[in-house]
Amino acid sequence: SADMAILVTENIYDACHYFRLFQNTIFGRFCGVITSYEPNHNLIEADQVSATVE
Repeated sequence: SADMAILVTENIYDACHYFRLFQNTIFGRFCGVITSYEPNHNLIEADQVSATVE
């Protein structure tokens, strides 16, 4: 029988960090990252850059 484990993180950055750590172990070839991230360009706020002229 195959045993499984799931590590839940707060964000994608942390998930990738743990993924990299596990890659250096005997579990590395059995690891992956699963995300529920759904990109939505309407939720991205425009970042306004102010130009200062001296």
